[in-house]
Amino acid sequence: MSSRLDQMHPVDALYALAKKYPGGIEALAKKMGVGPSTLYKKLERTNTTHHLQFDEFTEIVNLCAAAGVLDAYQPLRALNWQLDHVAVHVPMLAATSDSDLSRDMVRAVAEAGDVARKLDEFLSNDGLIDKKEGKEFEKECEQAIAAMCLLRDRVRAVTKSRALRGAKP
Repeated sequence: MSSRLDQMHPVDALYALAKKYPGGIEALAKKMGVGPSTLYKKLERTNTTHHLQFDEFTEIVNLCAAAGVLDAYQPLRALNWQLDHVAVHVPMLAATSDSDLSRDMVRAVAEAGDVARKLDEFLSNDGLIDKKEGKEFEKECEQAIAAMCLLRDRVRAVTKSRALRGAKP
């Protein structure tokens, strides 16, 4: 869901996230095996002596997500916003079968229908979309995008599985 936080600089969003880690930046630094002052400097965008590496960015996000920190993926959303992209969580695939493919296709179509239904609901009320409705609409869109990505991944897995078995790709 897009928000004002998405429009932050990714490093600022990462700093805000790191502060929410249980025990704060000091505990996070210890978990990462770096000194707290080093991590503080790396999370300060204006610092010219210490630079955040991409693997550190992802490690901080992953550690915060594993610790259950609310909005752990906000820095990723901020990075994507800066690049005119969107980050949407897509569930991992388990076993793949044609019935899974059919189920995921139906779910993707249903989610797309939910997007249209939500927009129609908001517009039929007063012809306007307020901030709260906009956030709800974005959530519906993200759910539809996630469903489409899951369907895409399912098709990839099915075709890869068939190719490995020597079936027609």
